[in-house]
Amino acid sequence: MTFVALVCSHCGGTIQLDEKMQSGFCIHCGTKVLNDKYVTGSVTIDKSSEVVNHLKMAKEAATIHDWTTLVGLVDKILLMDPDCADAWYMKGLLSMTGAPYFLSNLNKVPNTGSVESHVSKGDNAANKYGVFSQESIIECWGSHTITVKATGSGPTPASNIPINLNGRETLYINGQIKFGLEPGSHTLSIEGTGVSKSFTVEDDMDVYIESIYARPYFMIQIPPPPSDDAVQEKPKKRWFGLR
Repeated sequence: MTFVALVCSHCGGTIQLDEKMQSGFCIHCGTKVLNDKYVTGSVTIDKSSEVVNHLKMAKEAATIHDWTTLVGLVDKILLMDPDCADAWYMKGLLSMTGAPYFLSNLNKVPNTGSVESHVSKGDNAANKYGVFSQESIIECWGSHTITVKATGSGPTPASNIPINLNGRETLYINGQIKFGLEPGSHTLSIEGTGVSKSFTVEDDMDVYIESIYARPYFMIQIPPPPSDDAVQEKPKKRWFGLR
């Protein structure tokens, strides 16, 4: 008996299903899961249209930086088509955040590999659907890179804590995490603490989540930009080797 790995479309959980079965049920939430690798005789089910639909949803998630949704969609796309260039480029975008994983409601979804390795897989992949390209990585990332770093040694470590950006996404810090933002006003908050801070993005910047020995245990610090006298010529931006 041979099993295939499938991802539940409802909760994102991974299940193992007999390759000869057309469908099964998710062991995590009970949702019916269709076996998209099911083969009838010598004819394999064509999933190209479904791949394109999932790619479009994934690109929308990438555009608004909904990383958790993007991870689940990309993993599902690669199960349907492991040679999908668009999905590998999306994996490259996810790697740019510096986060080792993103949390869904039920499981941790690893995101291993460098930006360059994922982009290289995309370049060499046979199936290019034209939904997401190398250029899309930079378009979805944003004009400026924000680096959030965990510091301090208070009663609750400032790592693996959920932070919320502009009320639309949750990221988990493990040492530090990076994301791209467009110029303008943004708000960063720490879920479950009531701690938040608004800031204006005009350039690349660092943000510190400090663990402190006082309630509410965390503080968000944004250092002021250097004075004009201290400003030195900045190196040209390098998009992780992207062409």
